[in-house]
Amino acid sequence: MRLLAFLVAATAAAAEAPDYVLVEEHHHVLPHILALVAEGKVRKGATLVHLDSHHDMGLPASWNHDDSSSRNDRTSPSVSHHSVHLEHTHINNFLLALGLLDALDHVIFVEMPWSRQCVDLHNRTKSLRLGFVDGVPRVAYEATVSEQRALRGIFEGHQIVDELETVKTLKFSVIALSDAPRMISKLVGDTDVILDVDLDVYATTSPGALALRSAGLDSATIRRLYRLAHDMCVFDATFDFSRAAVESNCKVEPLGSGPVTVRLFQE
Repeated sequence: MRLLAFLVAATAAAAEAPDYVLVEEHHHVLPHILALVAEGKVRKGATLVHLDSHHDMGLPASWNHDDSSSRNDRTSPSVSHHSVHLEHTHINNFLLALGLLDALDHVIFVEMPWSRQCVDLHNRTKSLRLGFVDGVPRVAYEATVSEQRALRGIFEGHQIVDELETVKTLKFSVIALSDAPRMISKLVGDTDVILDVDLDVYATTSPGALALRSAGLDSATIRRLYRLAHDMCVFDATFDFSRAAVESNCKVEPLGSGPVTVRLFQE
């Protein structure tokens, strides 16, 4: 189950009672958010704070944009009226869809300590230029080498283009969970805020870890393999491959580069 809490501060009336929506599949919040925008409870161009073990920032693989717009003018407050957009989205790509539909201007991904998807983007904000090539969503951006490593893990290679007639520019910020209390207030301006919480921020099970446990590996060995896979071990002359499961050359995962996690890592 996913919990989506809308914290709205656009007007005094809206601030009195935030709207809360509970859905099973994460992307099923999309029509609810569009309906709140149509109702005027959330102003267009909102900021969404995304607490999750996954970024969910994929780009929809297909999108008959003109057709969906004509069949579904976005002025209707009905949730069912906006459900037509679900055919273009999935659990891992609904956030950029909301950007293309003008509901969001900024996504802030609060990354959990066990997630390593966007470590190279911690405490950075990237401008993602979104548009369409032959009716299919595409993205363009400028990034350093390390940022490219993270962003290319989000988008498929053919979805990234150099030249794009921009339909929407969406800001994408990433912060570590331990940095969130200090950083979010600096990132959120006077826009309305949507708090989006996936229940896997409280507990998550890795299918890969389950498979390794069923093969007889203990938790310590699985953690060591995880660090090996993420290039967190120093393979020098002292590394003992016969004892890789307990090798001390593998460092602890850095949680982020913000003021809180830097101090924790140094300590």
